Amino acid sequence: MGFIVFIANLCSSPSSPPSSPTHSYTDSRIDAYTTSKRIIEKVLKAPSTATFQSYDKSMISVSGDTYTVNGYVDAQNSFGAMLRSYYTVRLKGSAYNWTIESVVFDSEKIR
Repeated sequence: MGFIVFIANLCSSPSSPPSSPTHSYTDSRIDAYTTSKRIIEKVLKAPSTATFQSYDKSMISVSGDTYTVNGYVDAQNSFGAMLRSYYTVRLKGSAYNWTIESVVFDSEKIR
């Protein structure tokens, strides 16, 4: 009997959590991280070998509508050696609507 009640509760629970005031702010932070990864992949010699630092909200700073993502990526260089490279990507806007302000890869300004 308890098992049936458990299944009934699972079926009646909402499919997504209720939205909160910080929901879009969190979405923008995660999207800034995802967008920065796509930008950095274009700089890499072997993007298919890339392993990016896992998302952590502390790697993103926000000032108004400017999001600065600081992270690292492990990827092969042109000689096949795995190297860790650090990057900073500054984006302006909000989730799914970004303008790239600057890109720094291994202390070299790319854009």
